Amino acid sequence: MGSAKTYTWFVSFAAALGGFLFGYEIGIINSVLQMNPFQLFFGLGVPNAAGDAVLASDDNTSKTSLIVSFFLLGCIPGALFIAFAADILGRKKSLFLGSFLFTAGGLLQALVPSSLSISGRGAFVMAGRFLGGGGIGILSMAVPLYIAELAPSDIRGRLTSVQQLMITIGIAFASICNAIILSAFGDKLVDNDA
Repeated sequence: MGSAKTYTWFVSFAAALGGFLFGYEIGIINSVLQMNPFQLFFGLGVPNAAGDAVLASDDNTSKTSLIVSFFLLGCIPGALFIAFAADILGRKKSLFLGSFLFTAGGLLQALVPSSLSISGRGAFVMAGRFLGGGGIGILSMAVPLYIAELAPSDIRGRLTSVQQLMITIGIAFASICNAIILSAFGDKLVDNDA
């Protein structure tokens, strides 16, 4: 019986990686938005007259708000869709779909072509964030459902709380990554169009 419970714990933690991704995505965007190269590339900032610092552009707040909120706006249809589709697709396929959408959204955000205009770049990254948010919305709904159905009744509550634990671990991991990235690259000015 012990090995069956160990396996259940292992599978629950593996499934709860969807929660880790949610926490990571929530946490990592803050430092990315503060990076000078990111601000220049997406028109969130302009170099000062001396060229040694980045000043916020006039529409910095609205662009930043859109970039951040498109992820959460994507979560809503993802969660609503999977509430009905999980019965049709099954739990495992729902997890795979959410993971695929999150990965595709991450690729869109990472592979924004520099040949696009500033507004085109912003639209590209917002589309990626919306798609990734859709994947996380699916995972936010499907992971606890999958874990609850997998878990024996005597440990079901503990296993379903693994999802929340992994969200918190994802936020903590993103904070650690933020500190490392910002200390290494945060103040560097780079011409992303070159």
